[in-house]
Amino acid sequence: TWRSGVEQELRGASFDKSLGHVLADGFAVQPLYCEQNAPTAADPASFPGVFPHTRGAVLPRKGLGWAIGSEIADPDPQAARAALLADLELGAELIWLRFGQGGLVWPDLASVSALLEGVEPQYLRLVLDAGEGALPAASLFLAWAKSQNRLRELRGSLGFDPLSTLATSGRLPGSLAESWADLAGLAGYCLEQAPELRAALISTACWHRAGATPAFEIGLGLAAGLETLRALESHGIAPEEAAGQILFAHELGSEIFLEIAKLRASRLVWSKVLEASGAGQVAASQQQVALTSSVATTRVDPWVNLLRSTAQGFAAAIGGAEGLVLRPWDAPLGRPEASGRRFAITSQYVLAEESHLRKVADPAGGSWALEALTDQLARQAWTIAQDIEKEGGLGAALAAGQVQRRLAELAAERRKTFARRKSQIVGTSVFALLEEERPHREIPVAAATPSGQARTWASVHVRVAAGCEGSGWSELAASGREEAAVATPLGIFRPAEDFENLRLAADLAALRGTRPAIFFANLGKNADSRARAEFCAGLFPVAGLQVVESGSFEDPNALAQAFCESRCRVAVLNSTDELHATHGEAAAQALKAAGCERLCLAGRPGEREAALRAAGVDDFVYLGADVAELLSNLLRHLEVIP
Repeated sequence: TWRSGVEQELRGASFDKSLGHVLADGFAVQPLYCEQNAPTAADPASFPGVFPHTRGAVLPRKGLGWAIGSEIADPDPQAARAALLADLELGAELIWLRFGQGGLVWPDLASVSALLEGVEPQYLRLVLDAGEGALPAASLFLAWAKSQNRLRELRGSLGFDPLSTLATSGRLPGSLAESWADLAGLAGYCLEQAPELRAALISTACWHRAGATPAFEIGLGLAAGLETLRALESHGIAPEEAAGQILFAHELGSEIFLEIAKLRASRLVWSKVLEASGAGQVAASQQQVALTSSVATTRVDPWVNLLRSTAQGFAAAIGGAEGLVLRPWDAPLGRPEASGRRFAITSQYVLAEESHLRKVADPAGGSWALEALTDQLARQAWTIAQDIEKEGGLGAALAAGQVQRRLAELAAERRKTFARRKSQIVGTSVFALLEEERPHREIPVAAATPSGQARTWASVHVRVAAGCEGSGWSELAASGREEAAVATPLGIFRPAEDFENLRLAADLAALRGTRPAIFFANLGKNADSRARAEFCAGLFPVAGLQVVESGSFEDPNALAQAFCESRCRVAVLNSTDELHATHGEAAAQALKAAGCERLCLAGRPGEREAALRAAGVDDFVYLGADVAELLSNLLRHLEVIP
């Protein structure tokens, strides 16, 4: 009945095009969902904590909600220690320790002890994220725990993720086979000595950062999980034990409903894999940590990051993540300040305690829209994982460059949607504020390794020596390994980057004394030019261009005189299609004669494009145009960018 009424209101326009939209994964999102939209395979009687865990991995009677987390990543040991203590004071329950570029540095056991002194691991989940350095970082962490007699209290993950490391850095310290052997050794050690600690991490963050759609993130994560299970089983660790050694980590974008469905779909497909592998339904739950996206944030108008992280945290809570790490809103600007770190934790407590999101089991359950999205994502992700399997597994697909090529294609497709503003970034590609005050931040510099202890992650490895005295770990030692596994490293796709580069270049020119400006050549009466002038007023500041207006002019010569007085070098001609047809060429010729170096026209050119270009129009501005390219051309002409 509702649809019939809407179709009458649309008066012949397409219902799907007017009210629906197609996601990057290719399936359509409807404006309204009813019972018939629910997936036929869904079990309406299922409960949270029950196979296939779509509704959550934790039984309600065991407690609801997520572990409130924070990320510690600073090469300065003192700054890292101060941030850790401050976050614990604020109530952090999960600590994500990130190494690598701009992250933590652990050259020796003393540095681990200095960071974690006084930390009570039985009250926390600690997750290591060290990439190529996963093995030495894990060994130092375990050595610290053993020295404190705390091994059996450890919870979290050692973060061993060779496939993600290979995809991100393009190499491993040795062969992939050696990495699997190392992981098996770590897993065996955890099973014996630290039963609450997981050795492996399956992170989909690298695919997310490379431009993958949610279905590809889940599918590639599933392929990584399959390969990890097989590797552990080949080293004598049964699937039910191997499943308990894996932690999944997902970065969340800003489309709330899609990200909720992503977490649910990831649990669903993983449960099906574990059931088929013989792990059984009891062990078939996916433990998830959700992190706010490191590529969806912006450096321009960074205050909007406050809203983005809150929305992503909401999606994680509704989607059933067991751990959540909100990154500080000012992290894209360099070293986060205390206020940014404080918000990352306290906002989670607002969601948990004031919005009561930790008191409800699976709020998404039974929503026809979310159930349908979950089912569609799960099915598409399953197909993607099957395609990877046909190529010999994820490791082989990475070595052959197949995954990288497909993700590069996806990133290119998504870049076009942002360039044309079909996907919008508030404060960056739309609603730009030239007068914004941007906070300044100190960008962390990697700390120097102490003299005499120079080591690189790639040249250092630790082996598990079964039956060895003490902890079972040998000392850190540079040791020969097989030829390193290599692959083309994934690129990073930041949707805001193209627009940010333009805006920051224009802002720099303004600091030097002259902000680039564009003259609004409004043709006709005020009513004739108002609509398109308002559209352009929202567009050109995106690239940092100052708008200069002098009213509206019916006489092209008067319009040209106003342009001369503005001292601008570029202009945009605003009017109706009718006036562009009758007076557009004359106005363009007059503006060019008055010294306009580059002229845009607001509106689609239609059949008069050739005549308008001959009269002097260089670009056309309209809804759906590639505005990133248009704005780049303007700033390049004004010598703001090379």
